[in-house]
Amino acid sequence: MSSSLSFELTDKVVIVTGAGRGIGKAIALTCAQHGATLALGSRTVAESETVAALCRDLGRPAAAWPLDVSNLPSMQAFVDQVLAAYGRIDVLVNNAGYNLPKPALDYTEAEYDAIVDTNLKGVFFLSTMVARSMIERRVEGAIITITSQAGVVGAPLRSVYSGAKAGAAHLSRTLAAEWAQHKITVNAVAPTF
Repeated sequence: MSSSLSFELTDKVVIVTGAGRGIGKAIALTCAQHGATLALGSRTVAESETVAALCRDLGRPAAAWPLDVSNLPSMQAFVDQVLAAYGRIDVLVNNAGYNLPKPALDYTEAEYDAIVDTNLKGVFFLSTMVARSMIERRVEGAIITITSQAGVVGAPLRSVYSGAKAGAAHLSRTLAAEWAQHKITVNAVAPTF
């Protein structure tokens, strides 16, 4: 994998959630190419461990831990493990996501909760846990949330997902304003298919 990007992450500890495949895997490998130490989290731990091995093949320290971003104890355990292993967190990439496309009239409460918990609640609480560690350690860090174009424009059959992703984008704006005083940058990136 070659990259024409020019940025430096040498010895920065980067968390990537949902790192086992797709966008998360690409982010993890790109960060490794640019010198990062990787902390990968996902519910599909075997896939994240494979990505961690690929990062190590690039000469960078990398480890994977189980992480369910819809569950606060799982998020706290993950953050604690990363801090125990690496001593700090410089970058958080909130990439984990979940969608169940269907007509708005057909969603159940359980389906709604699963989508919102993963795409919005998880972003909020993992970001606050990581920001707290950055503030305590005086780390000038970065938090990046992968949202979606579905949160910017209408996306039929994705009403709950679209709302959660729009919420995550606006949450990013709000946290950026709140945490700027701590030199923590917060941004959202909204890809599409």
